[in-house]
Amino acid sequence: MTEINGKRNPFRPGAGKYPPVFAGRERDMALLAGYIDNLCLDQDGGAVILYGPRGNGKTALLNHLKRARQADARFIELKLAADGNIDNSALLIALAKSKGGKRIAEMAITFIKNIRVDLGGVGIGRVDIGLDRAAADTSNASFACIAETVAQQSDLPLVLVLDDAQDWQGGGRAPALKAVQSVNADNPKSPILLLIAGTPGTPALMDRGASFMPREPRVPLGLLDDAAARLAVERPLSEHGGIGSDPDAMAMVAADAQNYPYFLQLWGEALWNDCADSGCRHITAAVASGPVKAAIARKREDYYRSRFGELSRSRGLHIAVTAVAEAYQVSANYDNIALEGLVAAALAAANGGNTSEHEDEAKTHLATMVEFGFVWWPAGRPFVAPGIPSLMAYVLKRKPQAYRPMDAATARRRSAEARERESG
Repeated sequence: MTEINGKRNPFRPGAGKYPPVFAGRERDMALLAGYIDNLCLDQDGGAVILYGPRGNGKTALLNHLKRARQADARFIELKLAADGNIDNSALLIALAKSKGGKRIAEMAITFIKNIRVDLGGVGIGRVDIGLDRAAADTSNASFACIAETVAQQSDLPLVLVLDDAQDWQGGGRAPALKAVQSVNADNPKSPILLLIAGTPGTPALMDRGASFMPREPRVPLGLLDDAAARLAVERPLSEHGGIGSDPDAMAMVAADAQNYPYFLQLWGEALWNDCADSGCRHITAAVASGPVKAAIARKREDYYRSRFGELSRSRGLHIAVTAVAEAYQVSANYDNIALEGLVAAALAAANGGNTSEHEDEAKTHLATMVEFGFVWWPAGRPFVAPGIPSLMAYVLKRKPQAYRPMDAATARRRSAEARERESG
C-alpha cells in the first residue's frame, strides 16, 4: 500500500474490514454494549439481531464490540457447514482457542458420541480435525450439549456470534434457536447471548425459526448521517497522514458516496493514494472532483454490476426491481403494500393479465429485494427505503425490454395511500 510519512493507507474497503474511524455508530455500539451488560450484570441472555444492507459495517461493528468487551464475556464465532446448519466442529475449535476454553471444549466432546475432534494442537496454533469438513457434525443435540457445557463451565458469560445469518437456511435453524432458549431456561445463572447479524431479510428468517424470536431485540444498521460520513474520511486522512481538507470537499465526498460506508472507504483509500502520489497535503473540492472521482466511479460501476447480477437473475425480478427503482423517482414514501401493488402492476403490464393475478409473484420479488438489501426498513422510518439509492439509478439504465414505463400518477397515489395507512 502507498505510504505517507512512513504510514500505510489506513482505509480498508472490503467485506468486514475494520475502518480506521468508527464514525456515527455510537448509538448502535451503545445498544449492543447494553445487551452485553445485561448478560454480564443481570444474567439476562437471549438473542439480538443486527441487520442492514451489505456494506453498512455490520461485521466491523461486531469486531469492534468484541475488542471492546472481550474482557467481560467469552465471544465465540459460529460457522455454518455445507448443509446450512451450525458447524459444531468449528464451534469446538473456536472455543478451544479462546482463553481457558480448551478444558471446556474437551469436556463437551466427552458428552458427544458422534463427533471426533482432536484439540491436542490448539495450544501451539495447530488444529487437527478427526473428520472431513464436509461431514462436520451439525446435529442440534451436539450444539445444545456444547452450549450448555460452556454455560455451566465458563468463568465468563458466553456470547455466540453468527455473522451472515441470512445464509442460515438449514432445517436446523429452528431447533438451534430453541436450544439456546432452553439452555438459558435451564441455566439462569449462566445464560447465553446469541448475537445474529445479517442482511435486511434476516429478522424475518429468524422469526420463521422460532415463535419467540419476534420478541427479541433487533438493531438496524443503515447509512451514516452527513456529519459522520464526512468524519469517516476526514479524520483518518488527518490523523494518519497529516492531510487537511476543506469542508466543501468532504461534503462533496459524502454526497457522492451517499453516506454509504463502503463507498466512503473507497473514497478514503483513493484520496490517500492520490495524495501519496502527488505530494498533496490538503484536499480541496478541485482535488476531490478530479481523477480520484473518476476512479471511484469505475469501482462503483464494478460493484453495481455485481449487485445487478443478483437483482436480474430472472425476468420477473428484473421487472420488479425496475418498477421499484422507478417508483422512488416519484416519491420516497412507500410501505410494502404500496410497493407490492406497483410491482404487480408492472408485471401485469409486461406479461398481460390483471394486477391481482401477479400479487403473489410481486410479494416474492419484494421479499427477494429485502433479502439482498435493495430496499429495507431503516431505524425510525415507517416507510421502506432504498438500501443504496444510487444503485437504483444504475438499475434504471438497464430496463428489461418488456418493461413498460410506470404511470407517475399511480406511483403518487400508492405513496399517498401508504402515508394514510401510517397516519391512520
